[in-house]
Amino acid sequence: MVRRILISLSITAFMVFTGCITLLSTSGALVRFEENSGMVTNCKYMGTVRGTSPAGMIDDLKKENALNDIRNNAALIGANTVVIISKDSLFDETVLHGKAYYCPLQQ
Repeated sequence: MVRRILISLSITAFMVFTGCITLLSTSGALVRFEENSGMVTNCKYMGTVRGTSPAGMIDDLKKENALNDIRNNAALIGANTVVIISKDSLFDETVLHGKAYYCPLQQ
């Protein structure tokens, strides 16, 4: 049992330290997704953002990594909302493109 735990921790550490897992930053966690582009009409457009996930991963993990990456990138330019405009798969790599906005916080 201890051996299994050590092996699992080693694999997880390897993936984190080799960049296979995109961790969500503190500021990235504050970025939300909006499906309806009409909901961002009162928001300030900040730019386009991209999120990627490397090839060779489980599909759900690739999607989560790409979503974390795009949220982190949106936060870096001061955005708090992302509208996904496209999702591509290139050689088994997941790539998301989105429009980033800063929207006033609703009270």
